[in-house]
Amino acid sequence: MRRVKIITDSASDLPSRFFKEYDIAMLPMGIVIGDKTYLDRVELDSKTFFNMMREDTTSLPKTVMPSAESIKEEFLRNLDKYENQIFISISSRGSGTFGVAAMVKNEIEDELGHPSNITILDSLSFSAGYGIVVYEMAKLAFEGADYAKVMDKYNNTINNVRV
Repeated sequence: MRRVKIITDSASDLPSRFFKEYDIAMLPMGIVIGDKTYLDRVELDSKTFFNMMREDTTSLPKTVMPSAESIKEEFLRNLDKYENQIFISISSRGSGTFGVAAMVKNEIEDELGHPSNITILDSLSFSAGYGIVVYEMAKLAFEGADYAKVMDKYNNTINNVRV
């Protein structure tokens, strides 16, 4: 069993290769353009997104947080595979993702009847501001660091990043 699994949402704006290289789970945000919703990085890459914005300058895109169902699926997938799983979300000041993830964690713990291995962190930041933190934590986790070391990296890094 691996020690720590790092999970984030697609708004962290990490390069795709980091998700694969450091085994980071990514929960896609929804991007609404006109009357269609696309899953970020799954159904819509950045090149296509910017092309769509150039073609239709009248539609402003909106974002939709990951669904409670997709968050729960990810957490349940990791319950028995990792000693701990840490979800770092986009700032609660601009998204409901953190709140939904906390609600899902509580629901899982109610179903289990005991505390889980899930930690939910509010980055209080946006884009690369917390993407850097996710990256630094994921490197340590991938190398086999324990929960305390990964959380130390979070606490030391998050306080030095502002976006």
